[in-house]
Amino acid sequence: PTGQGYYRLGVVLLFTGFIYWAFTQPTEFDGFLKAQKDFIDDLYSGNLLADVSQDHKDNLDRIRGKIPKLDELMREEAEEDGTEFTSSSSTNNDSGINVQVDDYGNAVLEDEDEKFDDAMLEELLNRVDSNEDLE
Repeated sequence: PTGQGYYRLGVVLLFTGFIYWAFTQPTEFDGFLKAQKDFIDDLYSGNLLADVSQDHKDNLDRIRGKIPKLDELMREEAEEDGTEFTSSSSTNNDSGINVQVDDYGNAVLEDEDEKFDDAMLEELLNRVDSNEDLE
C-alpha cells in the first residue's frame, strides 16, 4: 500500500534504536566486575584496612626515648638507699655474676659457670678441628 513507507521506515528505525539501546546497557555481570575492581583498588590503596601496625612502627622510636638508662635506675636506687652511686662499666656481685654495661646502658650479665662452659666448648671444638681422639 502506498503512503505507509514513512511509517515502516519509522518502525524500523525505532526497532533498530531499541536493539542498539538494549545491547549497550550494562549487565549484572558488568556491575559485578566494577564492584570487584573497586574493592581491589580500595584494598590496595589501604582504604579498607586500618594501619594500626604501621602507626605502631612509626611511633616505636618515641617509646624508646621514655625508657630510663641503667645508670639512671641505679642512681635512683642508690639515692633511695642513701648510698653513693659510682658509675662503672663493670661490677661484681656476691653471687659470682659479672654485670657489664654496654654502650646503650643495658646490663649484660656473665656467669662464671657460663665462662667455664664456653671454655670447655671451645676446647672441644679445637680438638674436633684438629681431628684428635675425643675420649
